[in-house]
Amino acid sequence: MDQLKVLVTGSAYLGAYGASKAALNRLGRILEEELQSTAVEVLNHCPGPMRTALRARAHLAEHPQSIQDPAQTASQIITS
Repeated sequence: MDQLKVLVTGSAYLGAYGASKAALNRLGRILEEELQSTAVEVLNHCPGPMRTALRARAHLAEHPQSIQDPAQTASQIITS
């Protein structure tokens, strides 16, 4: 399943998940605009597929090690 597809068109049985991701994405953009004249920076990051229990249940044939580790990805975001 393509990450962008979930955000834009949704996916069967993942409606609440897709809606929440879209809402967080939009909230980040709104905050970025509202805080533009302050010293606060907003980072709206969509890293793509992450190795989580939710994803493992939804993609049974997928090898977990082929998907990004959330802790490593978060560390890369923080240090960049």
